[in-house]
Parts: sequence; structure tokens; C-alpha cells
Amino acid sequence: MVNLRIRLITEIGKVRVCLDGKPLKFKEATASLDLAGGKSYSLTWFLQGKKGQNYCLEIVCPASTAGTWKRVLDGTGKEGGQAWVDL
Repeated sequence: MVNLRIRLITEIGKVRVCLDGKPLKFKEATASLDLAGGKSYSLTWFLQGKKGQNYCLEIVCPASTAGTWKRVLDGTGKEGGQAWVDL
């Protein structure tokens, strides 16, 4: 098993972050999961807020899988993305 930790820092009100389609639960800005190694997982996110609000989504552990996504919401007030997480 591999411990995956994802940090989300934002002031945006509507946020949905999923791993393989299952919503993640964040406690004190961090979601932590124990997952099978040697597999790929789909990390997806959607945020809806006001123009100019920002977010930072970061894989903090394991270091070999580290990734950071930072954005400022544009005029639509919406942002989404997807990344593969290889453990």
C-alpha cells in the first residue's frame, strides 16, 4: 500500500476533487488515502467561485508522484482539470 496525500488550499466555496470518480474528503486542507501501488489513478477536480479567486491543488506524498496545479478563476468563475497519478 502507498499513502497518497493531496493538499487543497482555496477560498472557493464549491469544490469537488475525485480519485477514480470517488469524492475525496479533506480534513484541514488534506486528503489522505492508502492505495495499491503499481497502478494509475485518475485525479479530477472542479471548482466554482468568483472571478479572481484562486486555488492550489498539490500531491504532497509520495514525492515520486508530486504535482501542483495553481489557477486563478477567470470570468466564468469555473475551473476543472484531470491528471494521472501513477503509484
